[in-house]
Amino acid sequence: MRAAFTYMGTKRQIADDVAGVISSSRRGPLLDLFAGISVVGSSVAPGRQVWCNDVQHFAHTLATAIFTSRAGPFLHPDVIENVKKHARSNLNKLYREVGGWLDAEERALASPTIAQSSRLATQFIRSSVSPRNYRFRRLHRASDAPRPYRLFTYTYAGGYIGLKQSVDLDSLRYAIDVMLHNRQITSEQHRWLLLALCKALMKVAHTTGHFAQYLAIKESTYHRFIAKRRREVFTEWLTAVTDLVPEGTASWRRRNRTFRMDALSLLRVLPKLKAQPSVIYADPPYTSDHYSRYYHLLDTLVLYDYPDPIGKGQYRADRYISDFSLRTRVYSAFHELIASTAELGCELVLNYPANGLLSDPRKSLLRILKQYYRRAEVALAIAHEHSSLGASKGIEKSPVTEFVFYAR
Repeated sequence: MRAAFTYMGTKRQIADDVAGVISSSRRGPLLDLFAGISVVGSSVAPGRQVWCNDVQHFAHTLATAIFTSRAGPFLHPDVIENVKKHARSNLNKLYREVGGWLDAEERALASPTIAQSSRLATQFIRSSVSPRNYRFRRLHRASDAPRPYRLFTYTYAGGYIGLKQSVDLDSLRYAIDVMLHNRQITSEQHRWLLLALCKALMKVAHTTGHFAQYLAIKESTYHRFIAKRRREVFTEWLTAVTDLVPEGTASWRRRNRTFRMDALSLLRVLPKLKAQPSVIYADPPYTSDHYSRYYHLLDTLVLYDYPDPIGKGQYRADRYISDFSLRTRVYSAFHELIASTAELGCELVLNYPANGLLSDPRKSLLRILKQYYRRAEVALAIAHEHSSLGASKGIEKSPVTEFVFYAR
């Protein structure tokens, strides 16, 4: 599962090193407090039970699937055929609404120059904030059973993805929802199929690997743009369905847990649970960039709640903001995190880079850890590279030292 998704800040390259530190802790469940795509949990599995927490809807859905499912997606061919049938129902309705624009998009993609594609994409993007499309979204939010599904068609076409890709995303989302409603698939299968759709979205999107902003159409990137727009959502979805698998055995997964909460809020409620983790792994945000900015489109695909787009990045109005990404709050946030884990009686493995928002983290974090724990040390100092997933700040990767603290 480690290769299933890319994610800003993921510790994919050092996950095994972190897992080695965690293996020194006492036996019992590991709680990954800021799980992301759960690469550390995957490295630990199945040596101990894994509990995962992430406030983002997509990340929580992913962790729930890979750590708690009874089985993987493993779809019978009849299920695929039913998906196609239900998707065609939604497609046909959308074609009646935007068929002319779909033809225009196909002509633009066949053109050897960027003018048509650029002009058409601009029209689609401007349309997303038109009074008509605001009205569509408002009506869908107020409806118990909006038909046809058209969230991406009327909100995100032109920027991140093409119109045909948007229509296909909406129609596949409709199909798997209908099949769940008709009891043709289980809630677990629905979750897997939705994650596969998230994977397909990432594969077709004209971005640098995340959804902070879509890429502009330029001469230098036109061939890449065409290649992305030509990718078929259904093909990518079907590939993802076969690629996604859960971790460990079914009996092992039954005892895992997932949460979707702000990390500090979860630590406040954990004492009320009958069972407790024995060790907590914390890899909090370390820059002023909020992760919700990078993955809002995946959250929207999971929620499918017709939000109105905000700004060039077409963000959600309810984007989550972490105290760990605010310079004025990061120090107190670490104090609360460490104090809460110590009060729970949990050992703590904490990951933080030398260049994070917290100044002089090696000294600062050791000082806080030693206030609450009998023993605290820097277990590892790893030379690592942080990726910008697109070099938005001028460099694609920057070298940094990652500190792994261990307190007990």
